[in-house]
Amino acid sequence: MTPLTMKTLLKGSMVLLCSIFVGCASNSDVRYTQNNIDKDPRIMRIKYETSKHIYLPCTKDQTTQCADLTDKHFQDHEEHVKKYCNGKKSKKCNETLSTMLAAQWNLRYDGADWNRVTLICTANPEKCEGLSDYEEIIAESHNQHYVALMNEQLDQVYRTMGQERQAEQQERKQRMANALGQIGAGLQGNPTRTCTSKPDGFGGVKTVCQND
Repeated sequence: MTPLTMKTLLKGSMVLLCSIFVGCASNSDVRYTQNNIDKDPRIMRIKYETSKHIYLPCTKDQTTQCADLTDKHFQDHEEHVKKYCNGKKSKKCNETLSTMLAAQWNLRYDGADWNRVTLICTANPEKCEGLSDYEEIIAESHNQHYVALMNEQLDQVYRTMGQERQAEQQERKQRMANALGQIGAGLQGNPTRTCTSKPDGFGGVKTVCQND
């Protein structure tokens, strides 16, 4: 067998192996495109869990949960007066209901930075003129906290996915190298060779082969 024929056979074998062993990089890396990464169950779960803690300003056509505690509080004001103040409106009653609303804010917006909320309202009083405005500032601070937590969790998943991708690429290259070594040895009548691929420390992969 001439060297040219050997070269041609090995080239043909490489094309065949590319189809057998998981596919070429252009095909096997499809799941790492941004669209598919966003569909990864780990990513979707983190975003879903975060969404349960987010409260946006209320709008007329609101379809998600919103910062509505203040509005509900005043909608039920008369009922609250009857239930908690024996039906008598007074300064003490207003203080009781205000304390109740503040407690509801604290329970719902557990991620809010209250010192920063106070600082914002002190620096920009017009943003906190009404209680509904004040609640929106609290909700925004709360949302920022949970979005920051989400981003930390997503970064960890992205790092893990990068490691998984690198491991898959290394495994694919090693399987390809082993198969080609065995084919080459068989065509030449030499002993079977086993090849091992390892990172070379410079961003590439070093493959070492030896006879079995």
